[in-house]
Amino acid sequence: MDDRSPVDAETIAREIVACIRELNNSVAVDTPLIGEKAVLKSRDLVDVLLSVEEYAEDRLGVAFDWSSD
Repeated sequence: MDDRSPVDAETIAREIVACIRELNNSVAVDTPLIGEKAVLKSRDLVDVLLSVEEYAEDRLGVAFDWSSD
């Protein structure tokens, strides 16, 4: 039996911000992660994406496919 409850977009955004704050405490939901005004270095962004992948698999039951377009 699957005991995961539905998660809305706002909850996911908060989880992503929490992952990022572990690396840089000055972020908010609307902080740019890529581009000229990005607050993270490339390596840090990769770490965030891996944390988001882990969250998605553990909490949402969603597997990432990094090889697709």
